[in-house]
Amino acid sequence: MAILGKKVALFINIENLIYKEIIWKICNEFEDDLEVFQCNEKSNSLLHLGMNVKANYDDFDYIVIINPLKKSTTELKSVLLQRQLYYLQNILGSREQLEKSLKLLENSRIEGMLVPYVDYIKAHNMGHYDNWQDYYSDIKEIADKNDIRIVLSRDKSPVISEDGFAIIKTEAIRGIETVRCGDLDAQGIFYLMSIYMQNKGFLPAYIMKEDLLINNQYGYEAFNENKLQCFPPIMQLESEIYYDFGDGFEVSKVKKIKYILKIGKKEELSFKIKVPQNIKYIRFDPCEKFMCVCSGISVNDTHIEVNNLNGIHFGNEDLFLTKDPQYILSGDFSDIKELEIRVENLSIFWSENGLKEDMDRIFEEKEELVKAVQHLTNAYGKLEMSAQKREKDLIYERKQLEEEKIELELRIANELEKNEKLELELTQIKNSRSWRIITKLRKMKNRIIRKKA
Repeated sequence: MAILGKKVALFINIENLIYKEIIWKICNEFEDDLEVFQCNEKSNSLLHLGMNVKANYDDFDYIVIINPLKKSTTELKSVLLQRQLYYLQNILGSREQLEKSLKLLENSRIEGMLVPYVDYIKAHNMGHYDNWQDYYSDIKEIADKNDIRIVLSRDKSPVISEDGFAIIKTEAIRGIETVRCGDLDAQGIFYLMSIYMQNKGFLPAYIMKEDLLINNQYGYEAFNENKLQCFPPIMQLESEIYYDFGDGFEVSKVKKIKYILKIGKKEELSFKIKVPQNIKYIRFDPCEKFMCVCSGISVNDTHIEVNNLNGIHFGNEDLFLTKDPQYILSGDFSDIKELEIRVENLSIFWSENGLKEDMDRIFEEKEELVKAVQHLTNAYGKLEMSAQKREKDLIYERKQLEEEKIELELRIANELEKNEKLELELTQIKNSRSWRIITKLRKMKNRIIRKKA
């Protein structure tokens, strides 16, 4: 297997890949061009470039390396996947693209490594360079111990692979396995490779594709061959945690959490924070330097309440018209060592001027609307009172009619009872002996009267 007559291998560590199946499927499309070596854990061997693959880097002319750095706990999975796919497309977008990259390395005397540079998510990259200060002392000690004569500055990071994606000319790092160093993680190894190849006269360089050059002119848009595809902007934000042990919040001991926000995309954010002993209150500032709207904020402990300190509450949302939004967490922290703060959605916005006037006007209109609603409510109340009075009158009249009806029914019942008694007496009279005698006498009288006539 060769490209441009050169032996090329793919070293891939799937340990920190998001949705391994998607990225592995893309890598498999190059199985006819590259020797693929996969692993799922790190290694201390620099011959394997810090991955537990069954191959040595110096058996090949070029190594395409995919060894993502440790998963971020403050970034959403969808953002991490998008970022890894962007980097992958920069180094393995197509066979033609890979050939161009290898030809560039082959024809150049100084380029030793190509790393992807994706301008529309540049905010992510800055996070890696911020970490340089955490590695500076160890890398400088390794450089001094191994006579690597590269000037290092704590304030300026070497160019490193973006999230562990790169194309490496093995000539530039040959002999790196002899470097005496401790146990380095993936990011530390990339720092070491960067300064080691510089010491040998090679430089790490960014891949600048034509579409990225177009981006510099037209903004955060990615141009494909046949279509224009726009990606939502992504921003790196920072939240802050303050603790109050009884003497107020200690500003000097603020804890900062960096996270990635995809603008225009509704996704849940979560922040895990440590809870020190004897804490009274915790202040959580969801984002610094931006006004924002937070919806559905909660914590994973029912003993803790969350209240916004300087925002306006609307239903399930909190509107912050300040660039220093704040929440206060209160309750019984005695048995809590860690809290998770969840935000269903966070939207940021900013305004150079006029926002306060606009909001004042909105609130004035709201007050007028409230007054109109109150007027209608009062009018409705009067109508309702009138209807209730009429209903009471009708109930009273109905009650009177019911009473009169009952009285008439009693009178009728009495009369019927009297009639029954009279009928009974009449029947008894008609059935008596005296009535029968009188009846016979009347008949005899009538016959005598008829004969005389």
